[in-house]
Amino acid sequence: MFKFLVVPTAFVATLLVVAPQQAYSYSYYKSSQKTWHTRGKVLKRDSLSRIDVNSSCRVTHGEWHDPYTNRYISNARDIQIDHVVALSNAYKSGAFEWAENKRCLYANYMGNDFHLLSVDGEENEKKLDYDPSVYVPPNHGFTCEYLKTWLKIKNIWGLRMTFKEASAILNYVDKEGCDRKDFLVSKLEVENQRRYIQNNLNYCKR
Repeated sequence: MFKFLVVPTAFVATLLVVAPQQAYSYSYYKSSQKTWHTRGKVLKRDSLSRIDVNSSCRVTHGEWHDPYTNRYISNARDIQIDHVVALSNAYKSGAFEWAENKRCLYANYMGNDFHLLSVDGEENEKKLDYDPSVYVPPNHGFTCEYLKTWLKIKNIWGLRMTFKEASAILNYVDKEGCDRKDFLVSKLEVENQRRYIQNNLNYCKR
């Protein structure tokens, strides 16, 4: 029923053995109008208090806890909505093989509360599209959760990993003393997520 996400054999099976024929472009995730709706939904979901909106229905204020820096932020202008596994990383590790509607869904996915996160904008600029071999959040109290989330997203969406990426995650798990039991994922959870994806492939056409 359960399996480990963090095991060397699993990593070997998901090494990046193919690459996209074309360089990454944000245009591959066509979602301009949906993006603003998604940002507002995530800000509302993640706010610890009632949100304020302006005359254009854009969220302006609330109270957000940024897990990357462990800071509390009240001004929405200081918040960016982060794809934990960045769009370009996803594209290079498998999304280049997807149809446009699936990529658009990935960009706006709200089938769980960990795919998109409300985070400090300045810190997110440091993260960019890096994988854990280059970047992990400075908040050490969140490192294990971040790695688990990274692996869950890659697993749910069937995205590959490089050897360097996988090795870095293993090293962090040992270095940070992460409990490997916390990295268990149920087959049912993965199946439910994939079913949600299949049922919402036309999200961006609505």
